[in-house]
Amino acid sequence: MKMKNTTQIMSEYMFGLGAGYFPKSAAVIARKHGAVLVNHCDPGCRCGYGCTGDCPECKRHWFEGPNRGEPFDGALARAVMSAITKATKQTSKP
Repeated sequence: MKMKNTTQIMSEYMFGLGAGYFPKSAAVIARKHGAVLVNHCDPGCRCGYGCTGDCPECKRHWFEGPNRGEPFDGALARAVMSAITKATKQTSKP
């Protein structure tokens, strides 16, 4: 029996979980490093005002990339988060 693809990744490495959404510029930065930005809204309302759509308290973001184990996972997370921090500092300068 011949194996079709021996380089399949067993799972995804997720990092950078936080509240709120990240802008599209963060998605571009993540892609440059081989990761993907996920902006997600949990179902339901958590703020108590009966939101029927995107409740601001339910918005979350995280990044995911191939799970290759350490030291690769940590290097990916550091590279993405460092680049986003650097980009944020450059855009917020007066």
